[in-house]
This record gives sequence, C-alpha cells and structure tokens, in this order.
Amino acid sequence: MASQKQEKEYTIDPTVIRITGLIILIAAAIFIYRWYNYEDCPEVNFSIEQQNLYAGELISFMAKTSEAKTFRWDFGDGSSRNHEPSPAHIYKKPGKYNVELVVNGSCFKQKEIIVTEKPIVRETTIIPKFICPAKVIIGEPVRFNCTNDDAVSFEWNFGENYGVDSKQRNPVYMFTKLGQKKITLIVDGNPKFVASRTLTVMPKPAKRQAPAQAAPAPTPPVYVAPPPPKKEPEKPKEPEKPKPAPFQPIDNESFGNLLIGYSQGKVTEEQVTYYLSSHKNNVVINVNSEIMKFSDFLKSIKGRTLIITNLITYRDKEEKINRIDIKTKKIK
Repeated sequence: MASQKQEKEYTIDPTVIRITGLIILIAAAIFIYRWYNYEDCPEVNFSIEQQNLYAGELISFMAKTSEAKTFRWDFGDGSSRNHEPSPAHIYKKPGKYNVELVVNGSCFKQKEIIVTEKPIVRETTIIPKFICPAKVIIGEPVRFNCTNDDAVSFEWNFGENYGVDSKQRNPVYMFTKLGQKKITLIVDGNPKFVASRTLTVMPKPAKRQAPAQAAPAPTPPVYVAPPPPKKEPEKPKEPEKPKPAPFQPIDNESFGNLLIGYSQGKVTEEQVTYYLSSHKNNVVINVNSEIMKFSDFLKSIKGRTLIITNLITYRDKEEKINRIDIKTKKIK
C-alpha cells in the first residue's frame, strides 16, 4: 500500500499584510521628516552679568548661542522655568545652585553658581557725639559717655596732655589742673570728624567756718582787790587733737573709678586704701577667679591700662570694704 505525503499549505492573512505595510510607511515618513529637519546642536553657553551674586538681589543671565530658536532655563531652586533668551532671577536663600540652559529642545549647558548672603554695609563716616558735664571739681572722677552706637574705636583727649588719654567708649578721668579744658573725641580713627566740648575744672569748695561772736558790751569799772601772792604757773594743757572726719562710704562704681585712676597714676594709694576695713595686706581680692592680696593687686595694675567689667565689694558694719570680687579684661 503506497504512502501518500500530505502537504500543508500556509497562507498569510491579507489584513496582517496591510497593517504591516502601513507601519512601515509611517516609520519611513517619520525617518524622512527627521532626516530633512535634523539640526546639529550649536555651541550652547550663557553668562552672568553680576560679579557678586547675593540672595534677594536680581541676577541677570544672558544666552550666548547664535543659532538658538528656543530656550528653557532651569535655575536650580525649584522655581518655574523661563523661556526668555536673557532672563533675570532672584534667589531667596544663599547656597549652591545648578543653572541649566536647554536650547532647541535638546542642546544644553549647565553651570554651578554660588549665591551668598548680602553683606551689611556700615556707614563709614561717623560724626562723634558725647556727653560730659560743663563744670567738674578737681581730683574727682568724671565720666564721659560716647553716644555713637556704631563706633568701634575711640580716641579721647581731656585737654591736659598731648596725644590720646583713653581708648574706652565711656572713660572716667580725674583732672589735676584748674581752668578750662577742651575735650576732643575721634571715633573709628577718622580725624576729619572731631567732636569737642569745653568744661571748667573748679577748685574744691572751702570748708565753712562758724560765724564770729559779737564782742560783749563794755562793763563799768569796779573795784578790784589786790592780786593774791603769785603761784607757780600751771603747765599749759596740750591742745586736743582734732577728731577725724566721720567715714564716708563709697559705692562700687566710684571705687572702681578710683582703681582706674590709681592705675593711671592720678590717684594715690592712700586715697584707695582709705575705704578698706583694715591694712591692705589683710583685704582679700578675687581677680578673675584668682585670689591675691590687695597690695599685690595694686602693684599689678600700676602704670597699666585697667578695664573693669564687674566689681562687687563686701563690707563690715562701718561700711568699710573687707573683700573684693573683680572681673577685668586683660590688663595691658
């Protein structure tokens, strides 16, 4: 019995052929369109007009691409994109930002910029102003107050010496000569603007004397008995020593001014130790957490610049000082 080979015939659905041909035509059309409209990416670049980039200020950008048709800027801070060739933008906070420019939809350039905090510009020209009394007493401490809050350096002259007498904002000074004194102040080292005042140094007021008693009225002459026999003259009584003046306590600020005056050589050691309860070697002073004798402290500040930041005194029943706590800046 002879075998017969059965051959199967395979056929393609015409619909599939039509769809495949349509897809090929569309792809060919797209390829041809892109072929004829393809443009090489031009050289993309941009510049920033400001040299200093500060937060809160307008920053201008400028595209430098000759063949650009479209622009898309991304300023790197989450803000909306800009499509102008030369936009301007404000960054609210300082920091680093990546600025990107896309030209013609696909060509781009990216740069990192650093935006800083805008510096505070302080007025450099300051006209000095200060307050002082019109009349003072010789040998008493006088405080001078500068009212320029923006000033950082001070040069005072109190009219008794040449050069600078103090570099503190609010110094204390004791005058040693009578008469009119011209006080000058220069701030921030600018000699073009000098403030000046004139004050008068007065002598210490004299102590009042008791008024003289009127002489008694003359009495009529009377009989005088003969004098008794002479006796040896009695020894004259020694005059009574004058009683010392009552102690006048001093407040902490005035005592600190005395210490400053002593360091400048304008106050004697006796004037300072007058307010102590006992000998200066028995008074303890705590200087910036260092305990020492008061006499040693006087030696350490003599002829040097003393700047007191805080001073507390402890006293006995008579209001005399027996312990001192003081804080100072570095003594120069």
